[in-house]
Amino acid sequence: MLRFLSIGVAIKKLFLLSVFLVLSYALGYGQKYNIKTYSVNDGLPSSFVYDVIIDDMGLVWFATSNGVVKYDGEDYKNYDTEHGLKDALIYDIHKDIKGDFWVSTEFGGVARLENDIFVYPEELKDIDTLVINHITNAPDGTLWFGSTEKGVFQWDEEGALTQIISEENGLPDNQVWDISFDEEENAWISTSSGTAVYDDEISFVREFTNKNGLEGELTYHVHFASDGKKWVSTSNGVSVINKDFSIENITEIDNRPLGYVYSITEDNDGVIWIGTEMHGLYWLDGDNYTRITKKNGLSSNDIYRLIKDDKGTIWIATEGDGVNIFKDQEFQIYDSSSPLDANIVYSAIKASDGTLWFGTENGLSSYKNDTFTNYTLPSLFFEEDEIWDIEEMSNGNLIMLTYDYDLIEFDGTNFYHPDFFDELYPYYISDIFTEDDGTMWFTAFQALLKYKDGKLEEFTPPDEEYWQTDLGFITKDSRGYYWIGTELGVAQFDGQEFKYITKEDGLEGASVYDVREDDRDHLWVGTNRGISVFYDFDEDGMPKESIEFLTLDFYLQETIFLQFDQYGNLWQGTNGGMNYYDLEIWRGHRVVQQQHFPFNDYGHGIEFNGWASLIDDEGRLWFGSNSKGLIVYSFPEGETKIEKEAPPGIFLREVLANNQPIFQPGTGNETQGMIETSYDRNNLNFRFNAIDYKYPNRIVYEYKLDGLDEKWIMARNIQEVRYTNVPPGTYELLIRAKSIKSDWSTVQNLASIKIEIPFWKTTWFLILCFILSILLALFFMQYYIDRKEKRDLKRLVDDQTKDLQSALIEKEVLIKEIHHRVKNNLAVVSGLLELQSWNIEEGIAKNAIQESKMRVLAMSKIHENLYQNDDLAKVNFKKFLEDLIESVAETMRKPDHEIDLDLDVADVPMNVNIGIPLGLMVNEIVSNSFKHAFNTTKKGHIQISFEKNGTNYKLEIKDNGVGSQENVLDINSSSLGISLVKSLASQINGKVSFLGEDGAHFTILFSDLKFSS
Repeated sequence: MLRFLSIGVAIKKLFLLSVFLVLSYALGYGQKYNIKTYSVNDGLPSSFVYDVIIDDMGLVWFATSNGVVKYDGEDYKNYDTEHGLKDALIYDIHKDIKGDFWVSTEFGGVARLENDIFVYPEELKDIDTLVINHITNAPDGTLWFGSTEKGVFQWDEEGALTQIISEENGLPDNQVWDISFDEEENAWISTSSGTAVYDDEISFVREFTNKNGLEGELTYHVHFASDGKKWVSTSNGVSVINKDFSIENITEIDNRPLGYVYSITEDNDGVIWIGTEMHGLYWLDGDNYTRITKKNGLSSNDIYRLIKDDKGTIWIATEGDGVNIFKDQEFQIYDSSSPLDANIVYSAIKASDGTLWFGTENGLSSYKNDTFTNYTLPSLFFEEDEIWDIEEMSNGNLIMLTYDYDLIEFDGTNFYHPDFFDELYPYYISDIFTEDDGTMWFTAFQALLKYKDGKLEEFTPPDEEYWQTDLGFITKDSRGYYWIGTELGVAQFDGQEFKYITKEDGLEGASVYDVREDDRDHLWVGTNRGISVFYDFDEDGMPKESIEFLTLDFYLQETIFLQFDQYGNLWQGTNGGMNYYDLEIWRGHRVVQQQHFPFNDYGHGIEFNGWASLIDDEGRLWFGSNSKGLIVYSFPEGETKIEKEAPPGIFLREVLANNQPIFQPGTGNETQGMIETSYDRNNLNFRFNAIDYKYPNRIVYEYKLDGLDEKWIMARNIQEVRYTNVPPGTYELLIRAKSIKSDWSTVQNLASIKIEIPFWKTTWFLILCFILSILLALFFMQYYIDRKEKRDLKRLVDDQTKDLQSALIEKEVLIKEIHHRVKNNLAVVSGLLELQSWNIEEGIAKNAIQESKMRVLAMSKIHENLYQNDDLAKVNFKKFLEDLIESVAETMRKPDHEIDLDLDVADVPMNVNIGIPLGLMVNEIVSNSFKHAFNTTKKGHIQISFEKNGTNYKLEIKDNGVGSQENVLDINSSSLGISLVKSLASQINGKVSFLGEDGAHFTILFSDLKFSS
């Protein structure tokens, strides 16, 4: 595709553009460093930090103006007055040889941390009112306390507190700031009037003050350097005490006074670090120095203390702006706040004279002799200053490509269009490549252009694939072949013909952004999906072999540029940070040693720009980024590789089951036994943390719950893993971690957990179920047998019952027939007696026959009632009595007498063995009333009542006749009727009573229980 020349462009090329702005800046202190800051914005309760301690587990303890803070890389825990402290302004924090933490505060005394509470020991009450500036352990294990007013106190193992050093035994001043012990166990005590030295016997050795060599009066700290020198922090710079005790003073650097120096330390490379009150931090490396201030990335210029941890990291405690640590000390950053004055660098080139040229968002910048010079392109003709590519022409001028495809030539003074501008204007240029013989190559959309000796030649790529015609960067290998990146593979061009290598041929990604050749003539191809390596080339310059350069897939793989350093290590710029690879290990073992540098605290990392990396004549690496300007790396002297740091430690925070804690360790990662939980609490949460204070949010984990997970699971920046519905069993949470600058840690069993088997799956329960099954089987077998026997027995009983019922029916019929026949026979007897009485005259004989007839009739009524009942054993006594009385009345009532009968009889069934005697007694008594009670009157009344109360019965028969003044039961014992009544009452175990005052009144009481017995 061509673009057409406009009138404006034609006019534009007529002018020589010499009006531009040039600004030069000496390098000075403009660069920034990759620094991590911890302050109130990150969770500290105060940004005034006076001391820092790293404990054995790697946890950080900060002494702040608002309490002691413990930080584990994720959470901050603050200890203040609610945790036992007198006040929250912490002067010093110390971890003794036993592992106990001690602090001193503004209100005096020292406190020890016990069970997460600070306690002031009773043995130290004598210093409770003294302000303690420093706490330390002496070589003999005793604790030493440096006070503000009374020198040094010692506390021994027996608990005795003693003032051991003061002005009385040679101390220059009783206000003690620091106590340090050298290799010979001498104590160097810094005071407000100098430093004194005491031997291990606490005998005064010597003193150093401003009267005998020190420049400052106040001394705050003594650092013992690796070369044997003592560096003393003073109120007027630094004093260096040599081995012969001669003193060298450093009061200013680069004509700038140091002023108050509070702390000095030394890094692992032997560089001395000096922290000043107002002037920031200084590095002294022999005779060379570097000053770092807020302009270079520090949070404050007021340095209170420098603390070096076991990994060599130096913590910079400031007074008011938190704590700083250098993430990568060898990296320097030049951005808009530096002499570069730009945050975006699109392109870079090293010219033949060693000058470095950079295309930025603001135009063009050069770097030479530690000085940046910035050139602003004239806005009259160049609306945008973005320079996307820079190359050096054979005449020494620069040719540049802008974002809108303009070509600009620069001779060091003037900007203008090159002579061949008109010829190239119709093309959309992507990249420029210049050769030593003056040949220039231009890649464009659907065209490769060669310009040499004033002649432009065009090569058209094959158009079978559209995206292969969109040509990007171009470079040349040592075999003389050109390599061109496209959106569909990489093209090799031999001067006449294009040959392509695509993803189908083994290329990592379809889009190719850079190709670099190493010192072994291998080609490294950077794609949108990673890196491929070509080697073993044929006679046509095409690779016979290729290999995938496996990188860690949790970092972005899109390769923006590739850059080899002077030691053969590979640097990969991506759209999410930069990666460093140690190729020596990879070539020997095909193991990728990768370190990642994100240059920010979020996301994958900053974005880098293509064609913006180079190595200068001093071996420094320069990388152009899309937000941080230029990032420069220098290998420390004597080093050829970036050594990996120790992997982060991992500790367990908490284990939860169904969101309820089942394990909570204390401080650190103490050993725990098996954690147990029930089968129904099987939703597990493991909370943990790994410590990397430089990049706390960039830790990568691999973990698996051994016993459940088959494969390792990789995750970034997590503090918790969850498992739901975990089946019963025993499991181990295996985990390892790596920071962006370390290898993987060793696999660690972070937690062992046992989920109990449900009781119905336990061995004892299964055995019990087996036994119960057998018992149940036996039960059902016995039940079946019993049921079968019962069925057989029932069948037998049913048959027998049927027979018995038949027999019973026959018996009932027979008994009824018997009762009927007995009744009939008694009726016959009664009739015979009636016939007999007809032939007998009135008198005793006739009365006797008549009475006998009545008695026979009574018995007949009983049998009549029985055979008419369904129940042959019981008689309906009410009906029986009514029929009986009616018969007696019919027989005994005299024609001229009017006798009323009143029956009140309960309707109850009566046993036949009781009914017959009762009927006979009623017959005798009622007959007697009809015969004798109404001889003097023709009217009368006979009342008969029968009632039941529980098991007791009461029969009453009374009339209103003549009665008797005597008890007839006693005087008429010779009477057959009375004898019969008494005999029948005795037969049913009853009792008969008689009253005769107002007529005859018989009462018969009996019980069916008595009768039954």
